[in-house]
Amino acid sequence: MKKKLNFQSIFFRYSLAFIGVLMLSFILLVSTAGVFINHYYTALRKDELSHVSMSAREVVEDNYRIFRWSQREGAFLDVNADSLAKDLSEVTDEFANFVIVTDREGTIKCIDLSAQKLIATKIDANFLPTTSSGGELDGVGTLGVFEKEHYFHAVEIVYYGEYIATVFVCIPTSVVKQPIRAIIRLVAYVSFGVMCLALLASYQISKRITNPLAKMAAAAKAFAEGDFTVRVPVTGHDEVSEFGVIFNEMAESLERSEKTRNDFVANVSHDLRSPMTSITGFIDGMLNGVIPPEQHEHYLRIVLSETKRLSRLVTTLLDISRIQAGERKFRMTNFDICEMARQILISFENRIEEKALDVQFTLDEDRMYVLADMDSIYQVLYNLCDNAVKFSKDGGKIALFVSENSGVITVSVFNEGEGIAEEDLVFVFDRFYKADKSRGIDKSGTGLGLYISKKIIEAHKEKIWVESESHVSCTFSFTLAKGENTGRRYQKI
Repeated sequence: MKKKLNFQSIFFRYSLAFIGVLMLSFILLVSTAGVFINHYYTALRKDELSHVSMSAREVVEDNYRIFRWSQREGAFLDVNADSLAKDLSEVTDEFANFVIVTDREGTIKCIDLSAQKLIATKIDANFLPTTSSGGELDGVGTLGVFEKEHYFHAVEIVYYGEYIATVFVCIPTSVVKQPIRAIIRLVAYVSFGVMCLALLASYQISKRITNPLAKMAAAAKAFAEGDFTVRVPVTGHDEVSEFGVIFNEMAESLERSEKTRNDFVANVSHDLRSPMTSITGFIDGMLNGVIPPEQHEHYLRIVLSETKRLSRLVTTLLDISRIQAGERKFRMTNFDICEMARQILISFENRIEEKALDVQFTLDEDRMYVLADMDSIYQVLYNLCDNAVKFSKDGGKIALFVSENSGVITVSVFNEGEGIAEEDLVFVFDRFYKADKSRGIDKSGTGLGLYISKKIIEAHKEKIWVESESHVSCTFSFTLAKGENTGRRYQKI
């Protein structure tokens, strides 16, 4: 039974794509070759026209000298037209070039014997050489006397200050293009033969692709069942092998994401359990009398602090959920980003003094307005400043810069401290990622602040990035669209 051709098969689509790419490649090849050959032959012919024009010039000057010595009556071009045409025919190319001699107004006085049929007796004034062109002119056109376009080189002949004639050396453009057409025909025949061979080759190649794809499908099924340890064997160095390598890299990324998720669950569990244990212990202590009444206020403040810590964690998790679901809405308003930055820095005053930090605040202008969601940008900038203070070394420097360039406001937060290791930079904005894996400095963080910040900035269609030198410093920057000066001061509600 004859097998029906499946137009959805890999073989058919691969063959079609392969042939399409080959056709495009050959079209580009022919086009490039055509441009090159055209440029080469055009330049060659132009050099030839220039050379012939020099010879024609000598012929005209020699005839003019003889004319003057003989003291014949009448205009030089009118009297010497026949003999001049005969002499000029000896210097033109025997295949294509021919010479036209005109007076200063462009009226044709003589043509060499090889000239083609003319449709007019006067050269168009636009093609006549002038003093501004140095008495010479190269170009292509009909000159107003040909039916088809010609390449030409025109030169105005002046003998000891006396104008003699204007010489045009011409060649049909069709003569120059003939070799190009021949090459295109040859390449077209060869292309057809090569594409037939390519069809046969694509059949063999498609079979080689099918087997690795089947293995990848089996591996993908294992991923769906939660097994991220499966890898696809890779052999060779072709595109299929490269796809296998990428597939394995994806598997490693999924495995790493799963591990990160598990770490996050462990971290969140720790962050939930620790304050809940403290709250339960302190309340039990107060209820059973272990903590005396005079100390209740002190421990209630600790309970309040732990409760707020739990609230922040839950709020962060809800924020992540809203961002992933696309439910978080942004209200775009104009506000003063400089004033927002000032208030955020002031809110860290106690922590800054505790660490004896040197604070630098640099603005291009005292008031700079942006168009953005105020609460979201406050969240981003507060988080960056919080990290800057948290990870700064004692006595170190933190700096906040606000600048404008081409209608874009850039906000940068700098701090001196441990910085971020180069291998960690690409993961800084990932969910749940914490460069401080030992939790030595960041004891309460969950690795979500920077992820949320990135999503907020991306929702504004702006950019956020980090630059760091390990064990020296770190700078986080983000951009915002410039807003209108409303005259209103920023005020955090």
